[in-house]
Amino acid sequence: MEKIVPIFWLIFLGFWAVTAFSAKPKEEMVSTDSVGGVRGILIGIIIFIILLRHFFGAYLSFLFHNIITFPTPIQEIGIGVLAVGLAVALYARYSLGRNWSGRVSFQKDHELVTSGLYSYIRHPIYLGILIMGIGTLAIVNFSFIAIGAVLVGISFIQRIKKEEELMNKHFPKEYTAYQHQTKKLIPFIW
Repeated sequence: MEKIVPIFWLIFLGFWAVTAFSAKPKEEMVSTDSVGGVRGILIGIIIFIILLRHFFGAYLSFLFHNIITFPTPIQEIGIGVLAVGLAVALYARYSLGRNWSGRVSFQKDHELVTSGLYSYIRHPIYLGILIMGIGTLAIVNFSFIAIGAVLVGISFIQRIKKEEELMNKHFPKEYTAYQHQTKKLIPFIW
């Protein structure tokens, strides 16, 4: 069952790579040096994990053991959760169209997208990625995935703050109204 997990993540990364070329040119970009780009953090975590496992796996075996061994039904549910997370992330990215950027930025002729998943929450891509992480953890449940999920979650919270400041700057009335109508990351909750 663990062998299916990379397929979901490769679909995610492939979609991102292909659609990145269609983004509008950037008009303004916010420095995320203090926040760290999500892409950089994800790549860093992946490289860190590969190197750790390859060179120091024998010494750090606790990272590569299951935290808890979930029964098969939980792992099967994890596959469903992973699929839902992938669908949410891809649909949200598709909905942004050319307004998307891998960095915190405002595009030329930027449009405020408030339809589809964006009518329920302001940051559905991040939610989709976090759901994918939960599904992955249910299937693989290595310690390093839990650590990675926490780090990525912290990065997302920091990026959300920067993104919302930028959107409020460029869409002061519209974005403030949008913030009052929708939750930030978790529908109906936060």
